[in-house]
Amino acid sequence: MTASGESTEQSTVPDPAEFAVVVTATLKEFLEVVRDELKADRAESVLTLIDRLLDSGGGRTRPYLCYLGYRLAGGGHDDRILRVGGSLELFHTFALLHDDVIDEAQTRRGVSLSTFGDETGDKAAMILAGDLAFALSDRLFWSSGFSPELLMKAMPILSEMRSRTAAGQFLEIVYSGQIADPREARSIAKLKTASYTFEGPLALGATLAGAEPEFIENVRKLGRIAGEAFQLRDDLQLMDGENDDLVLGRPSTLIAEAGQRVGVEERDVILLAMGGGTNGSVAAALDVISRSGAVELIRSEVASLSSQAVDALQTLSPSGEPKAISRLKEIAVWISESG
Repeated sequence: MTASGESTEQSTVPDPAEFAVVVTATLKEFLEVVRDELKADRAESVLTLIDRLLDSGGGRTRPYLCYLGYRLAGGGHDDRILRVGGSLELFHTFALLHDDVIDEAQTRRGVSLSTFGDETGDKAAMILAGDLAFALSDRLFWSSGFSPELLMKAMPILSEMRSRTAAGQFLEIVYSGQIADPREARSIAKLKTASYTFEGPLALGATLAGAEPEFIENVRKLGRIAGEAFQLRDDLQLMDGENDDLVLGRPSTLIAEAGQRVGVEERDVILLAMGGGTNGSVAAALDVISRSGAVELIRSEVASLSSQAVDALQTLSPSGEPKAISRLKEIAVWISESG
């Protein structure tokens, strides 16, 4: 490892769990520096919610995919890409906190989001903690150790991720409590998940490794395909007892496709459950969705997209780090099998 944090050799590509430990340690080290700065003004408690969310788990998916994009394009295992990964996790923390304000959530990953014990104060704390996470995300990105030229080249990708995430969240609110047209539902999913979780991080990592434009475009294509498969697979969790999409009235693709395939009365059954339905109305809606044929459609699409993602990886094989390609194949297979 050089003084700048750049790796002097190619190393084994860690699996997701191993990587999560390493990138979390990098992030914690950075937050300790911030905490020491805030202590001078007795303001370090503003980090409490950020700490709480980071300690509650999470797969560090976006940092990991950024890392894999970097390794695919020839980058080594070094501290700089870990810091960029930490930056993405802080942006994700910002998005989660603001999303929880919108959803009026009281917990995240089983952890309390309460700071002051009253609704107004708790919401304000979540907004401010989210704002701080966003600001710290920027700081960690720009102090990662990559050259200013590379960071400026990567910035449009990061900016696109951020803007598309906000646009997707806005559209989710627009269609909240409605059975969206399947095209609108898919558009929201692509904005909120495919771009933000897969395409953007992969392209960001490849760019920071100095990849050529054609390679970056191939990585983007891979990310779009895998990201859509991932979101559709996530939609299917509704049938396994994760009822947030129904209870919170989210316009998921599964619900949209089901609504397209049933009659008016059955659509009304789904609508009754959206945005705060009772246990009975949720069960009735799930029954309608189950019988609509939408579940089979989405499962078929997940399998097809996962297969396409594996095929897209083949175009990267000549220039990519072999183990990074293997890790991405494992992710594609996991998406397919868990769908």
